[in-house]
Amino acid sequence: MVLTLLCHALYGQNTDSGSLLTHVTTIIDAMPSGTGDDDYVAPNASAIASWRTVIQDILSGDYSSAHTAAAGITYQVTEFSDTTTTPNITYYILERTSAATTNHWGTFVYNPSPLRQTLFVQCPHPLNDTNTGEQGLHIFRYCGARAYYTSGTERCNSSVYSTCSGTTTTCTGSSESFRDSDQAHITLGMLHVTTEELESEITGLVVIQPHGFAKGEGDPDLILSNGTDQTPDPDYIVSLKNNFTVRDSNLTFKVGHVDLSWTRLLGTTNTQGRYINGEASPCNTAATATTGGFLHVEQAYTDLRNNATSWNKLVNAVSLTFSLDNVLTNDQILEFDGTDDYLLYTNDAALQKLDGTSDYTLEAWVYVADEGDIDEFDIIFMRDNGFHVRLKLNLVLSFGIFRGGSTWSYYSSSDNAITVGQWNHVAVVRDTEPDPTTFKLFVNGSDVSSATWTGYAMQSGGGDLYIGRRETAIRYLKGYVDEIRLKDNAEYSGNLHSNTESVPYSWDGNTAAIFHFDEGSGNHVTSNEAGHNAVLGAAAEGDAAEPTWRAYDYLAEGLPLPVKLSSFTGSYEGGAVTLNWTTENEIGAIGFIVERRSGETDRWQPIDSYLTNPQLVCLHNPLGHGEYIFADQDVEFGNTYFYQLSDVDLHGRVTHLDAIEISTGSFPETTELLPAYPNPFNSQTRIRYKLSEESLVSVVIYNLLGQRVRQLVLPSKQPAGRYHVFWSGNDDAGQSASSGVYIIHFAVDPFVQTRKVTFIR
Repeated sequence: MVLTLLCHALYGQNTDSGSLLTHVTTIIDAMPSGTGDDDYVAPNASAIASWRTVIQDILSGDYSSAHTAAAGITYQVTEFSDTTTTPNITYYILERTSAATTNHWGTFVYNPSPLRQTLFVQCPHPLNDTNTGEQGLHIFRYCGARAYYTSGTERCNSSVYSTCSGTTTTCTGSSESFRDSDQAHITLGMLHVTTEELESEITGLVVIQPHGFAKGEGDPDLILSNGTDQTPDPDYIVSLKNNFTVRDSNLTFKVGHVDLSWTRLLGTTNTQGRYINGEASPCNTAATATTGGFLHVEQAYTDLRNNATSWNKLVNAVSLTFSLDNVLTNDQILEFDGTDDYLLYTNDAALQKLDGTSDYTLEAWVYVADEGDIDEFDIIFMRDNGFHVRLKLNLVLSFGIFRGGSTWSYYSSSDNAITVGQWNHVAVVRDTEPDPTTFKLFVNGSDVSSATWTGYAMQSGGGDLYIGRRETAIRYLKGYVDEIRLKDNAEYSGNLHSNTESVPYSWDGNTAAIFHFDEGSGNHVTSNEAGHNAVLGAAAEGDAAEPTWRAYDYLAEGLPLPVKLSSFTGSYEGGAVTLNWTTENEIGAIGFIVERRSGETDRWQPIDSYLTNPQLVCLHNPLGHGEYIFADQDVEFGNTYFYQLSDVDLHGRVTHLDAIEISTGSFPETTELLPAYPNPFNSQTRIRYKLSEESLVSVVIYNLLGQRVRQLVLPSKQPAGRYHVFWSGNDDAGQSASSGVYIIHFAVDPFVQTRKVTFIR
C-alpha cells in the first residue's frame, strides 16, 4: 500500500515542495503584461472541455487523471508540499508546463483538506490591481480556503474585445469594452469555467475577489459589493465590513446594497458575480437577485495592499466572517438523559454491510459532563447480536463483540481515556489485513488500546442498531452525541475526523450508517441520502423516551473559555518588550492576537496574530497547558506601552483575555506584593507584584495550616518590572481546593510579604 501511494505521487503528477507563496509569486511575476501584446489567446471549445475535465478530476481527487488531461493543453498538475507550515500542507496546482509558450490562461490551486471548504479566492487582476494576487494567496493559505485562482496575464494584454457587457477605462484611459484577457468580465475564460465547476460541486460556494483602485479625493478606503443592489441573506458583505473595523477602525467604506447612491466599482458587470448570484446568462445580463455568495472587494493601495501587514487586514476580516468548518457545529446535537432516551435504527440492507466478516470502523462524538454521569457501563451505540461501543467507570472506552448464543468478548482502554467536560471522538477499527486480525480503540485520533483477536468477528446478519442504550432497555447513556458513522472498511487516524476542525463526513460506498443529527426537531434522524431513518424512542413510550434536541451552543456555558490564562507577563530588555503567557486550557481555540497601544486613551492596534505568525497558533498541548513567548522589537526607550492578548475560537469569535502595562524607561521604585483582584473569587484571581530591580522571586499559595497548596511562580530571576499571575483555586495536583482563606506568600530574597485571598467554590 505504501509503495502504491508513493508511485502515484511520483508518477501520477509532478511533485514539488517549498514555499507556496514563493511558488505562486514567481508565476505572477512572470506573467505577460502590456496592453494589446496578445500573449493571451482565448481558449477554443476543445481546450475549455479539457480544462473542465481537469477541474472535475481534481475535485474528485483523481490527480493522476487530471495531470494526464492537463498535458493536452500544455498544463500540468503539481502535488506541492508547503514546507513553511508545521505540519506541511499538501496542495495541488494546475499550472502551465515549463515547455508552454502560449495558453496563458491562469493558475489554479486546490486544497484537498480545507478548513473553510466553501471559500474560493479569485484574483482576476494580479498585475493591474497591485499585490492582489499575493494577498489572495494569503487569504487562501491562512483561512484554509478550498481553492485559489489567479489569471495568466495582465487584464489588457489582448487586443481582442469581449462580447460581454460593460466598459472600462483601465487599458487606455478612454471608455471601451473589456478585453478577452480580462478574466473577470468574460465567460469563455478558464476562471469562469472553473467557477462553474466548483459551483456545481460545492453547496453554498462563496467567491471572494480582492481588487484594487486608485483612491481619489472623497473616495473611501474600501468599496464592498455582492454584485447587486439587493440585500443578501446571510449578508457576508456587511459582516466583512464590520470585521475590517475590528482590526482598523479608521477605515472608511461604501457598501453597494447599503449606500445606494454610490455606483462606482460595484462589480455589477463581473461575470463570476452574475453567475454566483444566479444569472443564467452572465455575459450580457446583470443579476437581479443575490445569493450573498459573491464578495467583490475594491481596496485602496495604502494600508490595504501595500505590504503583507496591510494584506492581513482582509485576511483577518475573512477569517472572522467565515467560521471554520467544524464537524461538531452542524447546528444540532442530541442530549440523552441516562434514564430512557434512545434511538432505534431498524436493520436494513445498508446496515447489513457490516456482515461480521468484513473490516469495519465504528465512530462517534460523545460529550459527558461529569464522571458521575457514567454508571457501571453506558452504551453509546450497539448493534443487536453484533457489538457494543460503551463507556465504563473510570472513564474507560470499551468495545464488545457478540459471538453467538450468550457469548460476548470485550476489550477496553485503560482508565481516563475519556475526558469529561469536552467532546471526545471515539472509534473502533477492525482490520483483517494483518494476520491475525487487529482491533484498535481510538480516542481523539490517538490509539488508546490495541488487541489481536484471532477469528473474532461480529455475528453475521446482525440486527437493529440502538443509540444510547442496549436492546434490552438498560444501560442508558447520559451525555451528548453527534456525528455517528459506521463503515465496512478499516479507517485509521489519518482518515478519522477526530479533530473538531474537520469537515463533516459524507456518505460513500463503504458507509453502512451515518447520522449528523442536524434535523433539530421531530422524532427521527436520517442515516443517509437514501432516506434510511432512525426513530427517537418508541411511540408506545411517548416523548419521555426521546432524546432532546439541542443547539450546539447549548453546551457553551458549560464549556470553559476557549483559553484560560495561567499568567501573562512582560518585560523590557535589550531594546525589545518580551511577552510571556501560559495557558491551562485551549479547548476550541485557534490562536492568539497581540495588540498594543502607547497610552490609556489610544486605540488598540494589532501588531501580530496567529494568521501570520506560527508562534501564536495554539499548541493544543495534550498535557493541557501551553507556554508562549512573543517579542515586540518596535518600541522606544522611555515609553509606556499597553499590550492586550486575545484568542480566536473555531467560530471566529475573538475573546479579550488580559492586558498589561510595560515601561521601557523606568522601573518601579519599590518591590511590593499588591492586593489580589477579585477578592473573594470563585473562578480566578489576579495576583500582582512589582520588582524595583532584578530579583529571585517565588509566589506560593498556602492554607491557614501552613500547608503548600499551589506553587504559582517557581524560584527564578526576573528583571525589574510589573508582573501578575493567575490562581484559579486549584492545587499542585490540579484538584480544586476547598472554599476558604488562603495566604499568598511573595518571597524576594531576603524580603517576604504576604496577603490573604478568599476562594469561594
